[in-house]
Amino acid sequence: MEKNFFEVFPVLKVSQTMQQLLADTQVQRVVSNRARTSLRVYLHGSRLIQKKYIFQLEDHIKNQLFPKQQLTVKIIERYQLSAQYTPETLMDLYKDSMLEEFRAYSLLIYNLFRCARMEFTAQNYMKLHLEDSIVAKSRADELLEILYKVVRDRCGMDLTIEPVFEPKKDHARKKESDQQIALEVSRIIGGLRDGDAGLTASETSAGGDSSGTMEVKSADATSQTQKNYRFKKTEKKKSIKPPIRQRRKNLPDLIYPHPNRHMRQTRENRAARAESIRCADRTIRMLFTAETLKKKRRRSIRFRARWGRSQSAAKYWTWIPES
Repeated sequence: MEKNFFEVFPVLKVSQTMQQLLADTQVQRVVSNRARTSLRVYLHGSRLIQKKYIFQLEDHIKNQLFPKQQLTVKIIERYQLSAQYTPETLMDLYKDSMLEEFRAYSLLIYNLFRCARMEFTAQNYMKLHLEDSIVAKSRADELLEILYKVVRDRCGMDLTIEPVFEPKKDHARKKESDQQIALEVSRIIGGLRDGDAGLTASETSAGGDSSGTMEVKSADATSQTQKNYRFKKTEKKKSIKPPIRQRRKNLPDLIYPHPNRHMRQTRENRAARAESIRCADRTIRMLFTAETLKKKRRRSIRFRARWGRSQSAAKYWTWIPES
């Protein structure tokens, strides 16, 4: 049983334009799922309502009637249009509404339909001209399916749609920009050629004196660069590795043998260093023996006390008189 929209939602507050659009609209049924997370309202009318007003109506129902619930409201509309509507007039009047719906669904589908061109060869036959691209070929079936649902199921019209893929066309703005870029490139190349010609003329008019001075300056510059390069190389060597004599003065007490042949240690130095190592070994051994003796002494004292306690306990239990 169908009821008027404002009989089903009497408390709902909407604008005056929406009241006029919904005056002749009937509510066929209202469906909700078991979890109460989605609500579907099925409308039936005789006048086309733009999709932006349908989206506003969904927001009003959700915010005013169910403000504290996590609920999604979906309005599904069906129209019974008069005979003055044909598929061609329908696509002209309802194209903006379909674009709104496609934008909410998918941006790729929205761009395909926005750039497409519609051509009606007959009353119920339409050619949809699309750009010849991989995206258009892959998503063309999905676009046609949505268009059939809108035209046939929602509006109740019979229409056959044929997709036609056309090669991409260069836009007028792109052509103008390409021409401007080509003109700028030609101007730059012409200016460079003029500058090179002027330089060559000035060099020839200067004569041999200028060439001699230029040669002297170039020779001085090359000698200066060679000196700087040598100075930098010596600086790097000094900073990385100091000379052997300086290293020997800074570190006289080297225990390990130096890899350089010119710094072999004498027999006296070796003997003195060996003696120092032996003395260090003796002191270390003495320290270790002292520590071990202390530990053994502590253990012996501890065990002696335990043994005394055990002996006294055994004597006590043996001398207890029987009752």
